Amino acid sequence: MNFSRQHLSNIEKKQRSRNRKEMGNNNKIALARLRIANLEQIIEEIQVHHQADKESLLNAIYKLKNSQKGSSNY
Repeated sequence: MNFSRQHLSNIEKKQRSRNRKEMGNNNKIALARLRIANLEQIIEEIQVHHQADKESLLNAIYKLKNSQKGSSNY
């Protein structure tokens, strides 16, 4: 087969265009994965802080109950 220069040039342009689109899609996917990873990390941090707050609240309630029991004995 004998292709003209113009025909080969058009094929090359189409291929470059496809490659750019593919790279753009790959970049979008990579960015989405990064955002998901960041959100997962934020959720983990919120869960850790929530657990710590919950434990702190339970400790405060326990101390308050114990202090009320001690003062009612008098």
